[in-house]
Amino acid sequence: MNKLKIPAVLTLAVAVATTSVWLAASWATDVGVVGTRLALSHNTKTGRQTVTSVQKDADVHVGAAPGAFDLSAALEIYYVDTPANDGSLLMPSPFASTNVKTAKYRNTLAPGGPSPVKSALIQYGKLARVTASGLGGLDLSTPPGPGGIVTVLTINNAADSSTHRMCSLYSAASGSIVQHKALATGYRLTARRGVDVVCPNCADGKQNGDETDVDCGGPGAGCSRCDTGDGCSVAGDCTSGVCTAGLCQAPTCVDTVENGTETDVDCGGGSCPGCAQGEDCSIGSDCSGGVCSGGACQPESCTDTVENGDETDVDCGGSCTDCADGDDCALAGDCQSGVCTGNVCQVPVCSDGVKNGSETAIDCGGSCTGCADGGACGVGSDCQSGVCTGNVCQAATCADGVKNAVETDTDCGGGTCPDCPAGDDCLASSDCTSGVCTGNVCQTPTCSDGVKNGSESDVDCGGASCGDCALNKVCSVNGDCLTNFCTGGHCKCPSQLFTFQVNSNSGGLFDSAEWPGGTTSQNGPTGCSITINRPNNNIDQVCAIAAPFSVNGFAGYSSCAGTGGEDGDGCQPVSCPPAGIGSCCSGRPSCSAALNGSGTARYFVQCNP
Repeated sequence: MNKLKIPAVLTLAVAVATTSVWLAASWATDVGVVGTRLALSHNTKTGRQTVTSVQKDADVHVGAAPGAFDLSAALEIYYVDTPANDGSLLMPSPFASTNVKTAKYRNTLAPGGPSPVKSALIQYGKLARVTASGLGGLDLSTPPGPGGIVTVLTINNAADSSTHRMCSLYSAASGSIVQHKALATGYRLTARRGVDVVCPNCADGKQNGDETDVDCGGPGAGCSRCDTGDGCSVAGDCTSGVCTAGLCQAPTCVDTVENGTETDVDCGGGSCPGCAQGEDCSIGSDCSGGVCSGGACQPESCTDTVENGDETDVDCGGSCTDCADGDDCALAGDCQSGVCTGNVCQVPVCSDGVKNGSETAIDCGGSCTGCADGGACGVGSDCQSGVCTGNVCQAATCADGVKNAVETDTDCGGGTCPDCPAGDDCLASSDCTSGVCTGNVCQTPTCSDGVKNGSESDVDCGGASCGDCALNKVCSVNGDCLTNFCTGGHCKCPSQLFTFQVNSNSGGLFDSAEWPGGTTSQNGPTGCSITINRPNNNIDQVCAIAAPFSVNGFAGYSSCAGTGGEDGDGCQPVSCPPAGIGSCCSGRPSCSAALNGSGTARYFVQCNP
């Protein structure tokens, strides 16, 4: 039965002189009353059990005058030294009759029916007697210890919502007579001269009533639950809710009981794992998901500002969005950068082998170097070629309008594209149409830059703006040449006939006239010249010159050859003795001229380019 276990309080009663009836106030009262007789038996052969309990005391009471349906009662009997040996006999409502003096309980079906109790008589202010055909669970096979036996009669009165306990003690130490007998047919326990005793309560420093340890345990709600190591009968006796082998156990996170600091069964409270969704909690840390709202653990989400679920950092990683640089991670897929090192998301770099940051392809584009041909791109600057078409980097060409590949300026230079005009960038002279690169800039052609450029037909000459070219320089037209003669693409001396006339000195008496000898030269256009050997020796040779004309040398021509004159061909225009000289000698001066005159000879030289 459920027994109210509370500290004893003063009994508040009003004595009515005409009736001496106890009328209790509408709250619980505990009083000690004198017990006059207690008889218990158990026939183990037939199973018959009997109880007779008699208490006589002026403090016997039931509270306000009740009706038959207002009263219910219970008689509890227990061994003081072994309070777990306890018998409870219930007397449920209604009583058989009530009036201002007495209350009577009858159960003709005992030990069946609603209770093992056969009858009860409560005479207010005088006597309480209960007889029963059952022990209510009390075991008579062993005698009580020196502490004796306690009986507790509890009256519940619905008329004033009050509860009253009347307690008696039978022990030798208190002057009682207690006898226990083991018979061939069973056991008998009798006691007389009981004394009033403080009703068992949860602050009397004793294990009594149905307590499982001192002032704790028992099926009622009156006493506190027992601590770890205290005695217990059932789990409800223990603060931990766990009773094993008669002892209360310390709370654990696997005992399937909500105890300790747990907020729900085996979870929460800081010492156990977090609770699952829907389980009780006090704070976020009580929940496996870290979110407690309205006293219940909430579902994990990617927006709850708590690291939970498969997240690797707060609301990111796992099945949530990727984590920012510096956040925790488990693998590369947890990170915005796609790089997880030492369980930390790394800042994107242009050598991490991952397309991240502003890159348009792996480690290229965006803030990294341009991507190779065929790589992904968004704008031209994402590409090495600087050309992005259809989001693909294109191969560099000399007509894409971008300075790329080996070009030194847009679509020019570098050896693979046309040369650059003046003003464009260059690295070498070969990058420039002018052939002149100074300070990495292509220069405008001049007639003194040592390079064939502009309209020049050869280095710094020819063309419309520079001076004429010297012999053998490249030309296109005659006007490119100092000689004003261009043949075979080079400046040459033009064909020319040179005429040389040589006069002898004047002969005299016994003195022959003589040719001057030595050389003489004539010039054609600049760089074109010829030098001949003049005849020498006397002029008195018949139809011959002892040392005839001959070409000494020439410049600018490929060939020069002389004809005519006293050149040894034996043909002269004047004929003169001695005989035998042909008419071709007719022009020669008379033979006397060798002694007394002079001679003239002409020589023609044809020079070809």
